[in-house]
Parts: sequence; C-alpha cells; structure tokens
Amino acid sequence: MRKNDGIHGKLKIFRILISVIALCLVIGMLILFLFKMEETVYAKGELAGFNDYELRSMVASSIVRICKDEGDTVKKGEEIIKLDSKALQDKIVLLKNEIAELDAEISVKKNSFSILKNDPLPKEYRYVETDLEECRKKFEKSEQKLPIYKKLYDKTVISRTEFEKIELEHIHNKAALQKAEEDHAKVGQGLKEKIIEQAQNELKLLEVKLENKKKQLELTDKYLSDYSVIAPESGVVTHLPFRPGRYVEKGDVIARMSTVKQKKYIAYVNERQVYKIHQGQKVRITSSLYNHFNFGFFGGKVIQVSELPVKKDGTHYYPVEILVTDEPYNLKLGSSAEVMIITGRDRIIVCLLGLNQ
Repeated sequence: MRKNDGIHGKLKIFRILISVIALCLVIGMLILFLFKMEETVYAKGELAGFNDYELRSMVASSIVRICKDEGDTVKKGEEIIKLDSKALQDKIVLLKNEIAELDAEISVKKNSFSILKNDPLPKEYRYVETDLEECRKKFEKSEQKLPIYKKLYDKTVISRTEFEKIELEHIHNKAALQKAEEDHAKVGQGLKEKIIEQAQNELKLLEVKLENKKKQLELTDKYLSDYSVIAPESGVVTHLPFRPGRYVEKGDVIARMSTVKQKKYIAYVNERQVYKIHQGQKVRITSSLYNHFNFGFFGGKVIQVSELPVKKDGTHYYPVEILVTDEPYNLKLGSSAEVMIITGRDRIIVCLLGLNQ
C-alpha cells in the first residue's frame, strides 16, 4: 500500500513538471511570435575623420621642409610642408629693385619738369626773335654788297678769290636766315606747349610702369603662398608620401589629413541587408580599442549610404558613413569596430531565424 502511494506521488510530481514545462513552452512560443525586439544589421568598419583632405601641390617645385609628421595634430592655417620658392623670391627682389629705380627716376623727372615749365625751349630756340633779326640784317647787308663786288670783279678791280669770299658769305647768310625763320615758325606754332606735353607724357609713362611693377609685385607676393601647404582645418596629418628633396609636379597629392572635431566610421554592409539602412538610424559601436564589457558601447547615427558598392572576397558591400555621436573615450583614427545599426523592430522569432534578411 505504501509502495503504491509512493508511485502515485512521483507520477503526480512528474505530471506537474510536464505541465510547467508545457506552460513555459507555450509562454515562450507566445513571446517569440507576439513580442518584438530590436532588429539590427551588423557590419565592420574603420574610424576616419569627418572630413578627409587631399592636399595638392600648387606649383612644380622641390620639398625643402616637412613641418609635421604623420599622426601629428595641426591647427587651421598651420604649415605642413614647405616647397622651394627661391626662384620666386629672387624675382620679388628684382621687382623691388626695379620699383626703387622707377621711383628715383620719377622723382628726378618731376624736378626737371617743374624747371622745364618755366623755360621749356632748348638753348637754340630761346632767342629766336633776336637771332632772326640779326640774320635778316646780315642777309640784307650781304645782298647789297654782292652786286657791288660783282661789278668790281667784272672790272678786275678785285680778284676772283675776294669775290667768291663775298659770294660764300651771302650764301651762308641766306641759309642762316632760312634756319632762323624756320626756328621762329616752330616757336610760333606752339613748340613750348609740345615740349611740355611730351615731358608730361614721359612722366605719365614712368608712373604707369611703376604702377604695373607694383601690381606685378603684389601678385608675385600672393604666389609665394602657393609654396606652403597649409592645413585647411584643425585635424590630424594622416599621410605624407614624400620626404625633403623630392621634386613634385603641380597637382601632386603631397599630404593627407582628417578633421577630428567630429569622427565617423565607414562600415561595410552586405548588399543583402543594405536596403534596411537609412539616414538617421541609431547605431551601437563596439570599438576594437576598448572591451565593451568594461567600457560599454559608443553611440552613432547613419549619415550617408553609398550608391556604389565595393567588392570584398567576392561579395559586394556598401560603404555606410556613421557619425560618432557619443564618444566617452578617445577613439583613434584607423581603428576598427563592429557596428550594430538599429533598423527597426520585428517579431522575436523573425529576428532569431533571420527571416527578415
């Protein structure tokens, strides 16, 4: 009798256990089919600066100095690389010398012009009235003498030599009178004004040359900045491909840098899941630099999904840019991470079985 009671007791306990297990299974199935959980897309990525810059040479020249090393932080406007600008600096020195010479020449020209305005005529034109009167008197006198000496010569009173002397004197006086009349006419036709105008034009020409040289110097000074590679923003130098002495052509990439005020991950999402990714979705990030059990997750959000894929190991992946919004600990550029992009919520069973992929 006691033996039967023991068997019945054990069966009762077994039935209770079976009932509890069945109830748990039912509750579990209800939870799986009725309740929802976060749906996430996993991907691996690498940390980069928010903005990446390729710094190119503006001129063909040689590198004379590397001012920063890879990994160094730089502030906006700081020099990263210095190129050889000796030829341009020599040109600047020559231009400054030419400007100084033109300044001196203009100063002398102005002084001369102030004197010229009071007495513009050359020495040979200053006494044209007196010269003309004197030449006219000499001509008239020789003109009167010539026929008298001609008669004397015809009567053989004087020699041929004496007559020719008087004749030559008359010819000379005639030529001198013609020149005096021409000079007088020139002065009368505004020679003074023409000389002053010419001097003014010469002074203006020198001033124009000086202004052009100054503008050329100003432009050349601006070109001097092309020989310095400057940080466009504050950040970190990520790549310096060349060393001092290397000759670079115009347009060559001679440095790369990234801004670090904000950081982003470039995650690569499988092409089968990329359709779930949209801008603004929240992201949990596990950095390879920190154990997430001790340091937790970093926060982020999707800011851009690439339109073109990259191929890795025969599979297409789409680059997704994720802005780091919560950085409790410093993240290093180039470090890897695993990201969990929260794409929404779905039934637990669907998420566990991957039926939503």
